[in-house]
Amino acid sequence: MLPRFDRPFLSINREHTFTTALFLPTLCYIQNHSISMKTKSNSAIITCLFLVLSTLGTAQNRTYFKPLERNQRFGIQKTKMNILKVDPTKLALGGLNLSYERMLTRGMSVNIRAKYHSLGFIERSIDGFEVSGDNYSFGLSEGPRFHHWGIDAEYRFYIKNKKAGSGFYIAPYGRYSNYLGSIESLYSSTVLGKTVQIDGDLKTSFDIWGAGAQLGAQWLIKDKVSIDWGFAGLGIDRYVFEVGVKSDNLNNTIDKYTTDLRNVLGEVSGFLARKLAFNAIENELTSKVPFWMVGFKSSITVGILF
Repeated sequence: MLPRFDRPFLSINREHTFTTALFLPTLCYIQNHSISMKTKSNSAIITCLFLVLSTLGTAQNRTYFKPLERNQRFGIQKTKMNILKVDPTKLALGGLNLSYERMLTRGMSVNIRAKYHSLGFIERSIDGFEVSGDNYSFGLSEGPRFHHWGIDAEYRFYIKNKKAGSGFYIAPYGRYSNYLGSIESLYSSTVLGKTVQIDGDLKTSFDIWGAGAQLGAQWLIKDKVSIDWGFAGLGIDRYVFEVGVKSDNLNNTIDKYTTDLRNVLGEVSGFLARKLAFNAIENELTSKVPFWMVGFKSSITVGILF
């Protein structure tokens, strides 16, 4: 005689099928013995095994046996896990500043930024620059060219957010930036009673490596548009300032030229001028100055979710 199961026993919650599979043999044993010792048969055992295998088969299709899918990972439906952003201020000034944010969990994400700007305001500010000193003059023979590019990465932790990628966040970051300038310079001086003119290709660069933490907030509008404001970033930056001059007629005036060039750069930064120590290799002069500074970081971007 097959054992009879009460209706509540048969209507087991399907989300708990794995637990049911573990305890079902015991329940079958108890049910079988509660009927009568005389009615025990092999059919009861077969029935119990069939129910166990059926339960395990159903359990294999439950979500806890599958990798977490995108929407399940966040616990909400139709979550958009990517945001592509642009800095409207930099765009208006002729630069490009793009960010991509990828949600990892409801409260964590990775944000990567790449930027490129032509530094026209520097070019305009020094165009036509000329300075005179003790028995020398220094000016620009052509318009200067300056640009800046950089990358940075943040690992964001959102604080008490109701929606993935929204709310206040704190983000450790690392970054690299490069500022590069190219200037055609004209130097005139008198050495041993003779007038000397040097047309030089003057190049300057700033390499900046930095790390720190960023505080900010991001708002999501109808799961379509994002506004990201990084309002307070603080860290430490390592700067490497490099200047080099290349010309065909430097050899006879290296000492005089480097002294005067240091004075010219001192008009921009006395600190850098004092640190400069030029090395001469054939027709080229180079100097490199490394130093550390406190780093600041802020940004505002608008993006789309997808």
